[in-house]
Amino acid sequence: MAGLRILLGATIWAGLALAAPAPARAAQPVPADTAFRFSIQRDAGGLALRWAALPGHYLYRDRFEAVTDAGLAVALTTPPGERKNDPNFGDVEIYRGAVSIAVPAADLPPRGALRLTYQGCAENGFCYAPVTKKIDLRTLAVTEE
Repeated sequence: MAGLRILLGATIWAGLALAAPAPARAAQPVPADTAFRFSIQRDAGGLALRWAALPGHYLYRDRFEAVTDAGLAVALTTPPGERKNDPNFGDVEIYRGAVSIAVPAADLPPRGALRLTYQGCAENGFCYAPVTKKIDLRTLAVTEE
């Protein structure tokens, strides 16, 4: 009978251990490319850069930057964002969900690449390091920097 109680107790404890959430796994952030899905397309006005942020994630409006191979700044046309008092950066504008940013054709060099940098955070307080992508202006192929 004592052996049965020990076996029953061990089974209950094992079941509780398996049912409990794993804090280490729950705290792991998703990769930046998953949290902020990026796409690009050429249109008559230049380039349309698009992001789709996962629920619970956002991008900072003032953290978007584009430069040419020569290091020259390229103008980005950003829509107004949502105001947020961010614990990391204070009063900022952010984008939740989908956002599209235009790069006017007149501001693009005729060839070469564009280096695009952006940054975002998760609502749980985790902030991603800035992400830089290199966009080949002829093919629109995107590579990580």
